[in-house]
Amino acid sequence: MPVNAPYVYTVTVPTQPDWFYGLSAALSGSAATFTAVTSSDPEGFCTISSGTQVNCYATHPGITSDTVTLTVLPTAPGTVTAAAHVDSDTYTGDDSTTTTITPAGPT
Repeated sequence: MPVNAPYVYTVTVPTQPDWFYGLSAALSGSAATFTAVTSSDPEGFCTISSGTQVNCYATHPGITSDTVTLTVLPTAPGTVTAAAHVDSDTYTGDDSTTTTITPAGPT
């Protein structure tokens, strides 16, 4: 993935029988920021609390599977790791992915 080319990181939250789930995602490694975040759950909401941290929540009964889509903008070559943590009364899970960022090509 070249520098300054946005890419998407998707996290799927499994169906929840309880009233709540929280998701946090963070970037580490080479310089990159979250530029957008969306949730497929119409009652869920997400915020970018800093350029490298996202938090999403949903509070309603019988939460069906939710897909959270995060847009990442890398600004320097290197390796970017996106790590996500999901927590609820009945489920806890972690996942991460690493993306290699290459120098931008000639313009």
